[in-house]
Amino acid sequence: MKILGWIFIVLGILLAIGYWNQRKEEPNKKKAYLAAFIASIVMALVGVMLIRVNSIPSSNSDSAPKTAKTTKTAKTSQSSSSRKPSGDSNDLGKKEKQEVDKKKAANERQNFASYKRALTQLPAKTKHVVTSAKVDPTSGETVVVLYDDALSLSTNELKNLAKTTWITISNMRDSYTPFPDNDSSSELYTTIEDSAGNKIAHTSLLGNFKFDSDN
Repeated sequence: MKILGWIFIVLGILLAIGYWNQRKEEPNKKKAYLAAFIASIVMALVGVMLIRVNSIPSSNSDSAPKTAKTTKTAKTSQSSSSRKPSGDSNDLGKKEKQEVDKKKAANERQNFASYKRALTQLPAKTKHVVTSAKVDPTSGETVVVLYDDALSLSTNELKNLAKTTWITISNMRDSYTPFPDNDSSSELYTTIEDSAGNKIAHTSLLGNFKFDSDN
């Protein structure tokens, strides 16, 4: 298209010059040569337009790949930047969860330590009706020992004393839980004994008070 445009321009100029000269030499054909002259000029103008039209797509075609490349680069940058916060967010979430778990475990250990200290104060608070209260290191159960005079009580009186003691321990334990998972038995079971280790009452499998003399 560009070459054709130049051909039109050259031919148009040459023809225009020729027709102009012929117009001077043959005045009787002045109008005909004038028309041919104008046609030549038009041909030259058409050639100029062809060159300009040809140059426009060339400019666009050169810029198109650059635009596509720029867009691709921008998308790549956005994709990379969007992935980075995701990784940072995951790391932050893991750290936060670790901190929460660590704090939870520390609180549970503190709860259990406070519960065991409260058990040691129970004899003084009950005026030594309870002579000992502790968490058994083997079974993890809370073991409460009643004073020996309790054995001289009637069955109903002993049952009522044992139940009152069991409820007291349950309420005390509830105020300190939760405990660590490895000390969960202390949250569930209480055994009430005499000083010789004979079982008086305990927590049943269903979590209720069970007087051992009831068969």
